[in-house]
Amino acid sequence: MRILGVCGDDCTECPRRLATLSGDRSRLAALAALWVKAGIREVLPAPEELECWGCTPANPCAYADQRRCALQRAFATCGECPEYPCDVAARGLERSDAFAARCRAACSPEEWEPFRKAFFCKRENLRPGGR
Repeated sequence: MRILGVCGDDCTECPRRLATLSGDRSRLAALAALWVKAGIREVLPAPEELECWGCTPANPCAYADQRRCALQRAFATCGECPEYPCDVAARGLERSDAFAARCRAACSPEEWEPFRKAFFCKRENLRPGGR
């Protein structure tokens, strides 16, 4: 079953979530180093800082404005909203595009692909019918 975050991230493809579910600390540690290399984090996080069990209101999120709006309107994703893409979602997509450019430039093709599938297909994931 496919799980999408409010912003359109694909949690079923998320390297953080997959490593967390596997219980493999070395996988989380390697991912932490990749997060720094890709420019997602400035300082090397401890593996447990990358643990992710999926999007919840308690988790810190780069797309908190989108999550707050969707929760207030009772939508599972921004793509369900008749106003999508609104200004809030557009800012989130712009932020994601900037992250994507930095990440792609820093990563090998093998490193980039899991990021792309999990985090950088938001537009496709949020359009009616999804991908």
